[in-house]
Amino acid sequence: MANLTMTPVELVRRIYHYVTWDNIEGRESDRLRKICLSIKYDCFIDRRAHIFNYRSIKFGKWSRISRECLLNYMVCSRRENTLSIGDHSFIGPACMVNPQTMYIDIGNNCSINAFCRLYGGGGLVIGDNTRIGTGAIILPMNHVFEDRDIPIMQQGETRHGITIGSDVWIGAGVKILDGVEVGDGCVIGAGSVVNKSVPSYSVAVGVPAKVIKKR
Repeated sequence: MANLTMTPVELVRRIYHYVTWDNIEGRESDRLRKICLSIKYDCFIDRRAHIFNYRSIKFGKWSRISRECLLNYMVCSRRENTLSIGDHSFIGPACMVNPQTMYIDIGNNCSINAFCRLYGGGGLVIGDNTRIGTGAIILPMNHVFEDRDIPIMQQGETRHGITIGSDVWIGAGVKILDGVEVGDGCVIGAGSVVNKSVPSYSVAVGVPAKVIKKR
């Protein structure tokens, strides 16, 4: 935990990986300093990350946010922490983590690898020690399209939410759709589309994903 007797310069240098008081300039400098001073624990945030509505983000101890990440963009939720990132969790380069109208809770010791897209339209919860491969898309909302006489964009959406358990490995390029629960200890093969819940300790692959065996 950062020493509260530190000067602002020392605090910025301790919490921000690659960032010092002298190398942040212009409008970005005030934003980064405010984020820095709002964090109670040491963590590493690349100065090239794009962080919005930082007051509604909970950063865990030693969490790591990589370059070109887009966090908490266009949040409409009234929840206190629309985005919660657990201790020792990692969000890779160029990820987008957008709680939208609800929330995203990421557990401890998780890794969200490069180019992932995580949305929170109906709420997204990810357990501890879960690995999400590059390019995965997790989307807890879906369009309604039953009425052919009304444009799809006017028919509303479902927002049931997605829950992903602990100790889960989600392969590269996986898509997980609204209303799905992935149980603890599951493995989801690369490129799969998960549109139904997967029981704990299952291995599921394919489009749509089907359980092929148990661990």
